[in-house]
Amino acid sequence: MNKIKTRSEIDPQFKWSITDLYENDEAWEAAYAKCSAELAGFSAFSPLTLENLDACLKFRDELAKNIERVYVYANLKSDEDNTNTKYQGLADRADALIAQYSSSSAFIEPDILALDETELLKALKTDRLKIYDHYISDILRSRVHNDGRILRNLQCPEHHIRYAERSGYNF
Repeated sequence: MNKIKTRSEIDPQFKWSITDLYENDEAWEAAYAKCSAELAGFSAFSPLTLENLDACLKFRDELAKNIERVYVYANLKSDEDNTNTKYQGLADRADALIAQYSSSSAFIEPDILALDETELLKALKTDRLKIYDHYISDILRSRVHNDGRILRNLQCPEHHIRYAERSGYNF
């Protein structure tokens, strides 16, 4: 019967390479620390206004992209060998970073709903906000009116479900 090889026994040509994400764990640590520190940047956009909306959304998108790289690297390293507790720890830290990001950016959609809708729709036609037209229009469509009060539909962000499902398999 053939013995199952460990990752270290497999020819490198048959392994994924994640050095395009980060050259090594030290580079990952630096990126993680930078992303973690940048979460405080959301406070610069509170209160959210039509004047700072585009800058806020650009900041959010860039930070999300960087956090996703941190997450992918940590989880690919963890998936290389699920018995390696070092990389399980990195994956857990990446999960926590995503939760912090979600918490730090949670004000955005409610604040968009609080903006004057007529002025917001006008602003969406400008070059600076045109790219966010579909996103903001979806937020506006998700409103539910109840006795003159505006309520937000309850939603569970897809990425929370995806990460919760993944975590269930790492025993």
